[in-house]
Amino acid sequence: MEAKNKLQFCAIFLIFFSLLVISLPVLVLGQDSSPQFPHLFYGTSKINDLDTPVGTVIVAKVNGVEKGRITVAEAGKYGGLSGNQNKLLVQGNIEEGAEIEFYISGVKANEVHSFESGDITEKNITWNFPSTIEISQTPISNEPITCVSGTTIKVVMQGLELQTSCDDAAAGTINNVTDLGSTYFIGSPEGTSSVSNTFEISVSGNFDVIAVMSYNDTGIDESTITVYKFVGGSWVSIPSSDIISIDTVNNKITFRLTPGTPYAGFGSEQIPTPATPTNTPSGPTGGGGGGGGTAALTAQPTATTTPAITETSPQQPTTPTTTPTTTATVSQPTNPLTGFVAFVTSPNGIMVSISVLAVLALSVWYFGFKKSKKTEISEVQNNEVQNQQTETTI
Repeated sequence: MEAKNKLQFCAIFLIFFSLLVISLPVLVLGQDSSPQFPHLFYGTSKINDLDTPVGTVIVAKVNGVEKGRITVAEAGKYGGLSGNQNKLLVQGNIEEGAEIEFYISGVKANEVHSFESGDITEKNITWNFPSTIEISQTPISNEPITCVSGTTIKVVMQGLELQTSCDDAAAGTINNVTDLGSTYFIGSPEGTSSVSNTFEISVSGNFDVIAVMSYNDTGIDESTITVYKFVGGSWVSIPSSDIISIDTVNNKITFRLTPGTPYAGFGSEQIPTPATPTNTPSGPTGGGGGGGGTAALTAQPTATTTPAITETSPQQPTTPTTTPTTTATVSQPTNPLTGFVAFVTSPNGIMVSISVLAVLALSVWYFGFKKSKKTEISEVQNNEVQNQQTETTI
């Protein structure tokens, strides 16, 4: 009977352990299961006391990290009170009471607000734009900007500067500004050489964009330098009317941006001027008493002509071919315990663990019960034999 009690205790312990394995992951996951509601904002928005134009993007940040944005659909307003109007949703693991900042074109608003989960706040926001807003990160991709009269937005990178201005407030996007280097395209228009890096430049919006590109004039006839755009598979020079100025002292060319990209500078190679030969024959030297001097004859330089540079249509650059290199990858040994823990804590692992432990518990209980029954039957048979022997003896 004592063995039977031990086996039953083991079965109960295994069942209890199975329940513990199930409950632990649930308890751990349940600690962070409560959702955090966003903080919603709506109200008026003004830049330099003027209504923000339609299309303006307002970005909310907490500790410098973006936590929400909204696009202005009505001039001077963002979102609305009614349920069918959009609102600025600020959300994403934010501590209660954390300070929310609001930005347009990288300029911080005059107002801030504390984060309160689930709150809906009417917040009127204002911005004071400086005369120049500079964006210096590279590359730039899908960066929303808002231009107002009296403010220039500059994009500055090595070898290139963009200046965006407008007469009336307008919103747009810097779609792409990337330095592609000097080897992105192989080849150049016929009779020219590259004098600058190739730049991907794409800006959309109702404003003027002026580009200032630096160039290298080494070995180049500087009077032939101009800007080309890659159109239809070949380099095409932009119209001369779009060239604003060429600064040959600082090696910068300023031009007006038009739809299409990328851009690069090219110029014709400089033709060296042949040196003018100088012929100085020596005359006879007079002997002693003759008093003769030295006669020197200098040949006059002959006129030379500089061959004219013939402009030819640009040829399509060829794409460089690269030989792929293979890199041997050394696989790192994995920790089997990590995979086992991940499997056990997964829903499938939990079900398998329950099934195995349940089968194990039932098996222990069954065989223990069966053994105890055999023991009881054996004891009963022994008692009957002893009784028969006793009766026979009597």
